[in-house]
Amino acid sequence: MECRLVQIVEVSAKPLGGSVVIGEVLRFHIDDALVEDFRIDPDELHPIGRMGGPSYARTTDRFDLIRPK
Repeated sequence: MECRLVQIVEVSAKPLGGSVVIGEVLRFHIDDALVEDFRIDPDELHPIGRMGGPSYARTTDRFDLIRPK
């Protein structure tokens, strides 16, 4: 994602504290081979998520949750 910085919110100035960075998404850059019917195929993307510190998680255990009407 290509973003523009909107705001940095300091959560804590203590050692190992941190900040929350808020940005406005300007553009997505993605390989066309990963897109089908205007949706990204997560099985082809093999996404990972940042957990905090040096920890990351693989997103191989996904499920759908239908929004209530």
